[in-house]
Formats: sequence, C-alpha cells, structure tokens
Amino acid sequence: MKVPRYRWFLWAATLAAALFFAHEMGYLSRGHATTAARGFELLDSLMSHIRNDYLEERDPVQTAEGTFRGLVNSLDPLSAYLSKDLARGPMPG
Repeated sequence: MKVPRYRWFLWAATLAAALFFAHEMGYLSRGHATTAARGFELLDSLMSHIRNDYLEERDPVQTAEGTFRGLVNSLDPLSAYLSKDLARGPMPG
C-alpha cells in the first residue's frame, strides 16, 4: 500500500517540530540548559526557598504575581505589568 505524499510531509514536519522543541527545552543540548530553562530553574528555586524557608507563610499566588510584576517592569520603561483587574478594564455602568 502506497502512503500518500502529504503524510510523509506531515511526519517530517512533526519530527522537525519535536526536535526543535526538544532542543529548546534543553533535552538535546548535552547537559547545557538554554537561558530560558535556567531562568525557570532559578525561579523555581526561589519559589521553593520562599515556600520552605520564609518565616511566615506566604500566598503563592501573590508571590508569583509579584515575580511577574518585577519581570515585566524590568524590561523597559514602556512595559508595565497589568493585574487581572487592570487588564479587565473599567467596569460598565
């Protein structure tokens, strides 16, 4: 049974996408994580230290929102983090 040509193309495109994402996630980089992966590892480590070593129990949602606010606000003077309420916009009425 002959396989249609478009199926070969789909298999090749799927394989290429899988290899690309595997490389970007650091699976194919021989132990060297990408910059983004190291950033997420640092963020995970920081959240773990806050959760385990901080004297008072902190709300993880507030802690994560503060982290996101700091990341976005540090990009450039025109970038600003919008909370869920600010992003939703003014209430009608």
